Amino acid sequence: IYRIILIILSVIGNAGAIEVTENSFRMGFGMAFPQKDDTSIMTTQEGTLYLPIDLGRFRIEPTFSHKVTKEKFVSMNYSTVRETVLGSGLFLKNGYGETLIYYGLRAGIGKSSNLLNDSSQSITFQFWGPAFGGEHYFTHHFSLGGEAMFLYESGKHHHYWRSASFETEEMRIRIIFRFLL
Repeated sequence: IYRIILIILSVIGNAGAIEVTENSFRMGFGMAFPQKDDTSIMTTQEGTLYLPIDLGRFRIEPTFSHKVTKEKFVSMNYSTVRETVLGSGLFLKNGYGETLIYYGLRAGIGKSSNLLNDSSQSITFQFWGPAFGGEHYFTHHFSLGGEAMFLYESGKHHHYWRSASFETEEMRIRIIFRFLL
């Protein structure tokens, strides 16, 4: 067993440096690991899909996420929230051996709908803000990394005939798996 672990660590350690050059082109896909809140009575199914496109020292990264949250209350009421978000990031990147550091902006639009028993309401929103992250390539194709974003969000809350505007700021941290060809 120790030999197998040493062989695996040797292969991972000798994965080779990731070159960030002006003429390199790579594309692939990635997934953000969902955050779980064990204290909540809600069940959430969420996934964020990343489509990184590396163009030399730049990365363009369209994203798509869809989330469904169902909550049942003691009074036999139920709530179902569906949220769909389309976004993109534009980053400058620097490579340091097998590690890549990137920084830039993320922006996007989204819609959320909430059905509480027979009552319906929706939210439309847009977000933008700075983001930075790093990833370590265990092989030439596979990386695991983290990203921090400070997002400004604004939108409208729609309920029957009423509409109200809102603005929020939020810090998000994600762990992201990426596979690039």
